[in-house]
Amino acid sequence: KKYKFFKPVNKDVFYELDVAKINEDEKYDGYYVYETNRTDLSVVDIVNLYSKQWQIESNFKTLKGKLSLRPMYLSTWNHIVGYICLCFVSLVFLNYVIYLLNSRLELQGKDRITEHKMINVIKDVKEIEVFVNKQKTETIQVFNDELKESWDTYHTLLEVLKK
Repeated sequence: KKYKFFKPVNKDVFYELDVAKINEDEKYDGYYVYETNRTDLSVVDIVNLYSKQWQIESNFKTLKGKLSLRPMYLSTWNHIVGYICLCFVSLVFLNYVIYLLNSRLELQGKDRITEHKMINVIKDVKEIEVFVNKQKTETIQVFNDELKESWDTYHTLLEVLKK
């Protein structure tokens, strides 16, 4: 598919654009094409089904990337299943917290809390608690200008959770 608009000129390395294929493809610009083997669904059902596909793909991307669900070298089957369950529960919790923040604060568009922002909060927000004789004497927040957005999101999260 990558080279569907090129045609070979000779057998070595020379190609040229296939203008006829480009013109044929331009007829369908602006249209979505759904190809399925589900003959039991109506057109509306197919469109609704595929419109949710991005959510599934986004969740798998988060599981594999941010939550590190990758090839695991664990010793037993139970460890592997436990790790997968932990990653899944983390994904559900992460999405619930994001939903909670966005719905309670009525955030929309670019102001919405995203997975990326929440992962940054988890990575960036650090506090050090100082104990003397088993008594907490102070809490030090690790903060600089680069971490400001993460800290702002963190404080917003705390306010929402306290309600």
